[in-house]
Amino acid sequence: MPNRERLDDELRAILPDLEAAIRADDRGWRRARSWPTNVRRAAAMALLLALDAVILFGSPRTDLEVLPVVRTLAVIAGVLVCAALAAALFLRPLDRRPVRRSTFGSAVAALTILPLALALLPAAHHDLGAHPESFVGAGADFWPRAIGCLLFGSLVGAPVAAGLLLVDRRPRTGPGRLMLAAGFGGAAGSLGLLLHCPLEVVTHRVTGHGAIAVAVALLLALALRLIRRLVEFRSAA
Repeated sequence: MPNRERLDDELRAILPDLEAAIRADDRGWRRARSWPTNVRRAAAMALLLALDAVILFGSPRTDLEVLPVVRTLAVIAGVLVCAALAAALFLRPLDRRPVRRSTFGSAVAALTILPLALALLPAAHHDLGAHPESFVGAGADFWPRAIGCLLFGSLVGAPVAAGLLLVDRRPRTGPGRLMLAAGFGGAAGSLGLLLHCPLEVVTHRVTGHGAIAVAVALLLALALRLIRRLVEFRSAA
């Protein structure tokens, strides 16, 4: 088997360089990409839960005491299930058969509209006197409050989406995968707003809460472009 022996010798010759390249590529935060798949998925979900827990205990909505417990817990559980499925799909092992494009596209579309679907839910409580802040956010306060919530949710969702990208083993992030990561971040931002914002006006929720996944996608695309420009600049220097 002379050909096989020669091939084995060639593989042994390049093995040290290959191992050195892998070690060099796994330094710092890149080391997280070498974690087992389930650990990387759990880490992404842990980041989501940690940021939303900070909101719940640090800046909770002022009408928590009048919210229906069962409905609120059901919505939270639904968002977490969607986020977990997104993390599982995004961090699918490379040795598994790729999912169908139609399945992947449906997941991306569902996660993109998830914040809007949550925004369109009926008000948690219809009694105008239940809490003084539940049905404000109209008139002169409409746009400041809506923009404030959109920024708040996006700033929660963007780090969560970025964390998902950081543990991804794939070398490139195409538009579809970027939107899936943004949907994961959008779920985090929507949950954060659910725990923080007491406004029940539908127009406020649609405007300020409904486009979080799209806003997170824009922030990620801008950040990735800036990173590429920086890498190109450093390479040229």
